[in-house]
This record gives sequence, C-alpha cells and structure tokens, in this order.
Amino acid sequence: MSSKFERRPAVSIWFSAPRTVELRTENARMPAAGEVRVEALYSGISHGSEMMVYRGEVPPELELDSSLATLQGSFNFPVKYGYANVGRVLDIGADVGDLTEGQLVFAFNPHETCYTVPASVLIKLPPEIDPRLGVFAANVETAMNAVLDAAPRLG
Repeated sequence: MSSKFERRPAVSIWFSAPRTVELRTENARMPAAGEVRVEALYSGISHGSEMMVYRGEVPPELELDSSLATLQGSFNFPVKYGYANVGRVLDIGADVGDLTEGQLVFAFNPHETCYTVPASVLIKLPPEIDPRLGVFAANVETAMNAVLDAAPRLG
C-alpha cells in the first residue's frame, strides 16, 4: 500500500552523552516487503534501565538487546534507546497479510514518533484498548519471564 508521504519526518530521542539527551529529526522510510511503518501514539519510559543509560551507568561495550530487531548495536554513546512503543500502522509493505492500516500495535522500539520495522516484531493490540495501556506490554513480558525463571510449584 502507498502513503501520501514517501518519507515522513520523525523525531527520535538520543542519549548523546551521560546526562545529555537530544531530539533528532530523521525520516521514517517507506516499508519494504515484510515491513510496516508505524506512527507512535505513546512511548513508555523505564525508570530503571533508561535512567541507567541516561546517567551513563551502562558499560558502553554492552550490546543492546540483540534479540530485538529494533535494538542493535551497543550502549556506546550516542544511543537511541527505549522499548515500549504503541502506535498505529501507517503503511504496510508487500507480503504483510495480517495487519491493516490504522491498526493499534505495540513494538519493542526506541522512543520515536514514526518508525519502520519488520512486521514480525509488532504485537497487535485490541482496538477497544486504551492505547496508553499498551506500553505496559513490556512490563508484562518481564513479569512473565520472572515467573517462568522462578518456576514456582504448588506445595
């Protein structure tokens, strides 16, 4: 599908040095095959990990979460970070059959107003949900992993 905008200005938050944050304007490109462009509605800020990045307390050689396609590289400044983004599908590339324009989605994506990602990284949210609640999907995943790692047993 095509959009009225080939390129769409997007504002991203970058941690450029310890205790220094910048807003940078970038262009969110049109999606290629298997990709989706999303316009952000809400982005959740993690007081724990993001404050550590802000203060420069994360070892710069430490990799970002390599299991997430949206977080590649290391914590070496400058770094674009964040991982709780809710938005609406803006454009859909070829070979993406299960999403529609306007659909509400969650992405483990940095703080930015518009972004293009593989469709496989998006989590569809129910249309009746308040989009602000969607940012807590990251917390739900963390809680679920804690339960699975603790392996609680009855008795």
